[in-house]
Amino acid sequence: MMMARMVLQRLGCLAVLLLALAAPTPSQAAAKIQHLISPGGIEAWFVQDATVPLIAMEYGFGGGASQDPPDKPGVGNMVASLLDEGSGDLDSRTYHERLERRAIELSFSSSRDIFRGSLRMLKDNKDEAFELLRSALGSPHFDHVTSSGSAHK
Repeated sequence: MMMARMVLQRLGCLAVLLLALAAPTPSQAAAKIQHLISPGGIEAWFVQDATVPLIAMEYGFGGGASQDPPDKPGVGNMVASLLDEGSGDLDSRTYHERLERRAIELSFSSSRDIFRGSLRMLKDNKDEAFELLRSALGSPHFDHVTSSGSAHK
């Protein structure tokens, strides 16, 4: 009898602990998800949580390897690899130094049907992060990179 009571007490404590861990924190409860559609038909899911000063976005465009020219497989992967290797008036080294200086994470990838990108930054660095993304997508260099790692136009 005493053994059964101890087991039940421990199970009760365990249940309370699990409920406490599973209960939503204030930041989880406060986060709302909004489904937005731009006038041009671009869909976005917007989640805002004011407790974290971080902006993170993921985006994708129809395309990817299925859009590579038949005689040039891998073009999408090459583009994904080169988009952050300098743009506008910034060479690759300067571009990456600006990303690192502000702790901005920017990446691109290409799968079979989608060309994806990801951008993460602290809220205070959003202007520079969005400018670097705009520059990468709007005026990439696509410099030739030699085996030594140096870029040439």
